[in-house]
Amino acid sequence: MKVGQQVGAAARDACRGGDYGRLPGDSEAQAIQRTRALIDSGSEVIFEAALGDSQVFCQVDILMKEETGWHLIEVKSSSKVKPEHYSDVGFQLHCADKSGLAVSRASLQYIDKAYVMNEDGLDPSALMTQEEITQESRESFGSEADMVESAVDALSSTQEPEVHWGGHCKRPGTCGFYNYCRQGQKKYDLEFMPNLRQKAVMELRSQGVVTIDEIPDGTKLTAIQKRVRDVIRFSEDYVSPDLMTELNNWAGPLIFIDFESAMSGIPLFAGTHPYQQLPFQWSMHILDGEKLEHREHLSTEFEDPRADFSRSLLAAIPDEGTVLYYSPFEVQRVNELAAAEISGGEELKQIMDTRSVDILKVLRAHVYLEGFNGSFSIKKALPALTQNGFSYEGLAIKDGDMAMTEWLRLIRTEDSTEKQTIAKNLINYCEMDTIAMVEVYKGLLRLARG
Repeated sequence: MKVGQQVGAAARDACRGGDYGRLPGDSEAQAIQRTRALIDSGSEVIFEAALGDSQVFCQVDILMKEETGWHLIEVKSSSKVKPEHYSDVGFQLHCADKSGLAVSRASLQYIDKAYVMNEDGLDPSALMTQEEITQESRESFGSEADMVESAVDALSSTQEPEVHWGGHCKRPGTCGFYNYCRQGQKKYDLEFMPNLRQKAVMELRSQGVVTIDEIPDGTKLTAIQKRVRDVIRFSEDYVSPDLMTELNNWAGPLIFIDFESAMSGIPLFAGTHPYQQLPFQWSMHILDGEKLEHREHLSTEFEDPRADFSRSLLAAIPDEGTVLYYSPFEVQRVNELAAAEISGGEELKQIMDTRSVDILKVLRAHVYLEGFNGSFSIKKALPALTQNGFSYEGLAIKDGDMAMTEWLRLIRTEDSTEKQTIAKNLINYCEMDTIAMVEVYKGLLRLARG
């Protein structure tokens, strides 16, 4: 079950009863009729209340009868109120107005990250908190009301709307037409410039600039952005003359590490809170001269994985050498282990504070290859830096989000065959991350040597 569904179920449990405004199989019109019948019959709590008319429709997570009218409650799996929530609730209030429903107030119900689950299990009423956002929501929708009319017109038209794509296509979520609209997008489109703000993109487009190499001299860019533009413009990769000095500073053996962790809006274990990162797996490759050794750990049982993770990692790290990681994720997890007083956490923090290097920082400071295509992610850097075809293609698990999902399946399943398959896939994925770092290092060494 996805987090949003779990949170919705928890919110309904906290109400201790209610009626459903829409049942499986109901059309939108049937759901509106069912909801109206519940309202007229005196129902005081309605879940999935269907509101609207022939042009607009929404389902309200919870409608609760109060003395002065109805309390509209939108349930979110987020841990705070976000700007897009005002528009969301504003639209629901608009649908309520169209339905002739008197709404006295509207609230967002979201997860309280301060909640800690105890040994007695989940307390749905303590998991979530509410914030009234009636005025903000009505004001937000008031400024966007024309968008509803435009959307209705677009849906009834036989012509595609003329809307240019940009950063808004991924805010607050990725549009379902994201790839469709980008058919024919140029290889070095402005979108691929690292950390270029949407406002700057739109200003450049208004000047007729389409690709990164076309960005005029004199445009305000960061040092990295200027480097990216020039590499593409002149088809000449950038390698800093200081790269070899940096690599020579890494005392051997070189210890490459990667973590996988899980988090959930619904706490998994006693003593944990919503969206707490729980590292459950690590992979390590140790490069000592020409010798390469792999070590690994994976928690497979339904229990808090942090203690075993911390102890096993501390025992596996050699007493000497440089610990290498890619991006701050690993440092953040170690700092959290130390702050939570998990056994071995403080010792790991000491190692990371004194003996570790972020390969990503080194890459950003010293190298840019045209093959990066605007990204410094290891999945983009790996094929550009290596000469032996290393890639993540063919792996059953493709990214960290999928690894988290699969681990949650792993610790819950009682099917031994399924458990073995998932564990193997997780081990292969995490191992690939550290072998990828080894290959990135070797690629950097080749570049430094010229």
